[in-house]
Parts: sequence; C-alpha cells; structure tokens
Amino acid sequence: MPLRITIYSPDRGVRYDGRTRHAVGVGGGITARLALAEAFAHLGHDVQAVVHCHAPVDCDGVRYVPLDRCQRLDADLLIGISTGGALSFAPLAQVDVRATVRALWVQGVPQPTHLDLLAPDAVVCASNFLRDVVVQRWGIPAAQTCVIYNGLDQERFEAVAARPPQRDPFAVCYIGPPEKGLDAA
Repeated sequence: MPLRITIYSPDRGVRYDGRTRHAVGVGGGITARLALAEAFAHLGHDVQAVVHCHAPVDCDGVRYVPLDRCQRLDADLLIGISTGGALSFAPLAQVDVRATVRALWVQGVPQPTHLDLLAPDAVVCASNFLRDVVVQRWGIPAAQTCVIYNGLDQERFEAVAARPPQRDPFAVCYIGPPEKGLDAA
C-alpha cells in the first residue's frame, strides 16, 4: 500500500527541485533529500517535497512544492531536514501539520531550532558519529534514534572507475560549499 510521504526542508539558501542536481549540482544535504524523495517515488509512494523551489513542479515522480505555498501537510510519514541557512523549523508554526509519523533526518552537527514544531517521533542520523552527537549533545533519547547511511548512485562512479584519473597523493580537493569549510580546509 503506497504511503503519503512528505519531505520538508525550511532551508532557503539554494532554490532547487528534482532537476537542479543534474543541471547545476547541489550540496550533499540537498542531494540526499532529492535522492530519497525519488527512491520513495520509484517504490510507488505518493511523494511531495516542500522545499525552496521556484514553482510547483513534478519531476521523477515527486511533487515539488514551494515553501511559501505550503499551508497544510497531510502525510503518513513526514521527514523534516535542515542542513543550511537558519537551521530552524520555525516556518512550521504557519503550517497545519497532520502526519501519522514524524521523523527528523540529521545530516550535520548543528542542532536545528524549533524541533518542537516538527515534534519528531524518531531521529534518523546519517552516521554513527551524528547519532552520538544527537544523543550526547542534543539530549535526544538513544531509543528514539537510528542510523541510516546515505546511499550512493553507483552508476555515477562506474565510468570513473573504468578509467581512473591520475592522482596526486599529497593534493587536497575541497568539494563542499565554500561557506561550509573551504577556509578551514
């Protein structure tokens, strides 16, 4: 039986939808949420992503809804994620949320604010390290957490693996957004 799944991200740093990562690229947090939404849709679920997009659009089975147009969320599963910008679920105060199960998906160390508005039943962490942060620093009960690693699209690596580039073992390549650590690297 298909579930009604909503991925909700209040982040406003980058405008994106399902087409963006293939056209211009996006960071890891956005890539993870786009991939998860598409995976759920490919499994036959009814998926919407409420994100900072220009306009409503359907892409790869996912309905993308602009944050500013979201007044109500009805879902069997609501997944909240914030990986940049204000790191705050405060916008949910203006949304009528009706969800059977609510989850917070953690991709980084900083704790988003206004988690009470998301009211997660579970906290899903992208690594054991993040789970430890969530339990020890954020004070979330361990029984309320779990670890699910972000997946990789293996097809994207096959061409490079077939013809690996020459590498300098002493070189450093920084591939993240500059504001997330280029100076430190």
